[in-house]
Amino acid sequence: MKILAIVNPFSSSGKTGKLLPYFKSITSESVHKFDWQLHESKGKMSSAILSAKSSSYDAVMVAGGDGTISNALPDVVKSSLPLCYLPCGRGNDFARNVGIPLDIKKALNFPAEPKIKYIDLPFVNESPFGSTAYIGVDTKVTEFANKPDRLFKGKFGYIFYVFKALFQFEPFEIEIITDDNSWKGQIMMVVIANGSDYGGGMKIAPHAVIDDGILNLCIVKETSKLKLIRQFPKVFSGKHIADSNIILKSGEKITIKAEKHHKVFADGEHVDDLPVTITIKHQSLPVLMPEADDL
Repeated sequence: MKILAIVNPFSSSGKTGKLLPYFKSITSESVHKFDWQLHESKGKMSSAILSAKSSSYDAVMVAGGDGTISNALPDVVKSSLPLCYLPCGRGNDFARNVGIPLDIKKALNFPAEPKIKYIDLPFVNESPFGSTAYIGVDTKVTEFANKPDRLFKGKFGYIFYVFKALFQFEPFEIEIITDDNSWKGQIMMVVIANGSDYGGGMKIAPHAVIDDGILNLCIVKETSKLKLIRQFPKVFSGKHIADSNIILKSGEKITIKAEKHHKVFADGEHVDDLPVTITIKHQSLPVLMPEADDL
């Protein structure tokens, strides 16, 4: 196979771009031909992906974090080529949800005839995303964590910004219509999950599966900020769902409304403002999988 391999040099605070020689050395002995390209802008990445099929590529690899996947997905869908993913970001939840190893060597170890896994592709209005979309306090957390001049990075930084966002956040009322059911109430946050992992390995929707054609919701109702902080560690194991302030729902089409145009993020990127409709296309995204024995 001939694979277009695009590297986001800014992913993981610039570490991914520095790993390009390492990526090349790993794939130099592969049975597949990797054409490694480093693109410093979303526009250049988009152009490369959209022209991949006409340039005789058989698949598109993206090296970066969940935000890189979010930026690349619209063009990968248009290209009709299978997606490969090399997880090099802070969270790498897309890799966890799909079953791609986080180890770089293993993630780049493709057999002569790679298996293609067809996963669900969800949309916020017309924007596709990979793992999760969310509304509420975590949008503020993401805004803090994405700032170029942020004080802290990595998992510690994420936890720090959770506390900072909570200090500033005020609950608001939303209405959620899930297939034929509706719910209205004050919320701290809502997560629409295509897979179980979120925020760097938190099991926000423990029962979510990335290829079952179903969207899973985790609604965190209004509660005291102190209680939310106390419950926060449980989300890493999925035990938070036993709390009375958590509501779990699922459906194939979800509409979310509010009186104000609150921001909606997906995979770490701002994609739209309320109101939004989230839909899902069952097993519509082909993903090229690494060697099964190494998973």
